[in-house]
Amino acid sequence: MTAACEVSNLRIAVGDKSLLAGVEFSVEPGEWVTVIGPNGAGKTTLVQAIAGLRKFDSGSIQLSGRSLHGLSDRSRAGLVAFVPQTPVVPEGMSVYDYVLLGRVAHRSLLRAETPMDHSVVGEVLSRLDLHELADRGVQTLSGGERQMAVIARALVQESPLLVLDEPTTGLDLRHQLEVLEVVAQERRSRRIAVVATLHDLTLAGRFADRLCVLDGGRVVASGSVAEILTPETIRAHYGVVVRVVDVDGIPVVVPDPRTPR
Repeated sequence: MTAACEVSNLRIAVGDKSLLAGVEFSVEPGEWVTVIGPNGAGKTTLVQAIAGLRKFDSGSIQLSGRSLHGLSDRSRAGLVAFVPQTPVVPEGMSVYDYVLLGRVAHRSLLRAETPMDHSVVGEVLSRLDLHELADRGVQTLSGGERQMAVIARALVQESPLLVLDEPTTGLDLRHQLEVLEVVAQERRSRRIAVVATLHDLTLAGRFADRLCVLDGGRVVASGSVAEILTPETIRAHYGVVVRVVDVDGIPVVVPDPRTPR
C-alpha cells in the first residue's frame, strides 16, 4: 500500500538555526496521525512542508507515491488539502463562494465551475451543517462556523490527505469537539488520511491513531496513543508532571495537583 504521505530525512534551516533535522514521518491511507510537542518544536514547519508551503533544504516528501518536488500547484492540491492555523478569509465573500474556491484544484482558474463542482460543494455544506449559512459573508461567522467553512473548503478538494495546523485554535470546548468530530467522520466515510498538530494532548489522544512527538526539530517518539501519552514521555518533552487518567477508554491528561508551582 502506498503511503498517503512519506517524509524522509527532512531538513529545514533558517541561517544557522535548524528547524527540522532528519525527520522521518509517514501516514497511511485512512490513518490519523497527530504531531505533538512543545512550542518551537517544529510542528507548524513540518505540516507546512507537507502541504508544499515551505521549502526544505534536504530530504524528500512523497504524496501518494509522487514526489512533492516539482509538482504544479494544481497537482499538489489534488493530493493534499491544508487547513492553516490562521486562515486568510477574503473580505465580502460568501460562505458558498469561499468553499467553492477549493474546487480550483479540479479545473483551471479561467474555466467556469461545472455542475460537478457545485454538487460537491452542496454535499459538503450539507454534511457540515453549513447549508443554511451558504449566503452569509464568511467574515460574519462565529469562530466555530468560520473554521467549519475553512475545513469545508479543504474537503471539496477531495484530496486523499488532509493536513490541519492547530484547527481548534481560538475555539471553545464545544466547537473544538465539533470541528474534530467532523474531520473524524470525513476520515471514516472517505478513508482520507489526516495529519494534524494539536496542543491539547487529551484531544490528540482522543482522535488520533498514532502520535508523533517533535522536540527540537526532531522526531523523538512515535507510536500508539497508549505508548506516547504517558507521564514519563510528557515530562521528558514538556517539562511538566501530569497524570494520564483513563476515562471510558480515552486518555485524559491532567496536571498533577501535587506538583509545586
